[in-house]
Amino acid sequence: MHPFIPNHIHRYEWRCRACRSLLGIASGGELHLKYKDVEHRVRGACEHTCRRCRTANVITVGPDVCRAQ
Repeated sequence: MHPFIPNHIHRYEWRCRACRSLLGIASGGELHLKYKDVEHRVRGACEHTCRRCRTANVITVGPDVCRAQ
């Protein structure tokens, strides 16, 4: 294991509900979205359209919650 990454941080892969393509990674109370050179970190509700199948996906991320809808 990498010495600078604490093992108590939970990671959640946010995947498209239709095609299962990876949309982002939730960790530490925020969502990390990355596409090519663009990166975003989001807290709260996020709606994202899958690049692969065009399905709308919604997730809510915060310090105590990580819930895909």
